[in-house]
Amino acid sequence: MGISTINEVTVNALKNWADAIERERKGAILWNEKWGWIVDEYRSSVDELIDLRSKREYVEPKKHVDERTVLPFPVTTASEVGWLSSRPEFQLEKFGPYPYTKGWTNPPKPDPEVYQSFWEKEN
Repeated sequence: MGISTINEVTVNALKNWADAIERERKGAILWNEKWGWIVDEYRSSVDELIDLRSKREYVEPKKHVDERTVLPFPVTTASEVGWLSSRPEFQLEKFGPYPYTKGWTNPPKPDPEVYQSFWEKEN
């Protein structure tokens, strides 16, 4: 019982490797037969999204203009240490909207022509 020569180790390892490759190949074929409909469903939903995006009107987001100013700048380098953070408008927010931006997202931008032409080539 057991392995008596190094040749048996390498031959058995090669057999195991070949069996593993064969199982992977069969699994890929069976996956496509069993779950291939998901890929078709995904492609059809992408086509619907492209149609909906072409129908909607793109609204340019408003750009935020920062009204704060850093002037007057300190005259000496010794005054530069902490001069900006001493002003209340430049202090970090401990409470409020900044730390809790979990639900905030940018508005979606229109798809470039490249992506639309890519999906048209596939279909």
